[in-house]
Amino acid sequence: MSSDARAAVCTAVLEVPNAPQRPLKHHVVPKGILSLLPPDSHDISSAHLTPPPNTSTAAPNQAQIDEHLNALSKKRTIASLPPSHHSDPKKRKIRTCKKCGSELCNGRKEVKLCLNQCRDCGKSACTGRDSKRPTKKCWEI
Repeated sequence: MSSDARAAVCTAVLEVPNAPQRPLKHHVVPKGILSLLPPDSHDISSAHLTPPPNTSTAAPNQAQIDEHLNALSKKRTIASLPPSHHSDPKKRKIRTCKKCGSELCNGRKEVKLCLNQCRDCGKSACTGRDSKRPTKKCWEI
């Protein structure tokens, strides 16, 4: 197929009929609530527009009511929780060395920093207990 034939096929496919032209109208939205009149009869200067309600006195009053309701709901939620949720969370247990078991040993950070003997086997070269299973002895791992 030649390039002229391709161009003719492409232009024939791409041709779209024109849509009918409508005259453009300027759309004006007045403030307030519109009456149930046809769209052409609405005008800014029309006398049948309802003014917007005065919300300046209602807004602060509603905000105060919302704050009060939120405070009440928080109090009720806290009161409905079991007593264990009211108290402060438990403090974390002090770390101990997994090799010698001391709270003051530098090995509580890293086992290689511990200079003491193992509490289970008595060897200095031992790495101590498994931190995932602290009840098992070093030789049971």
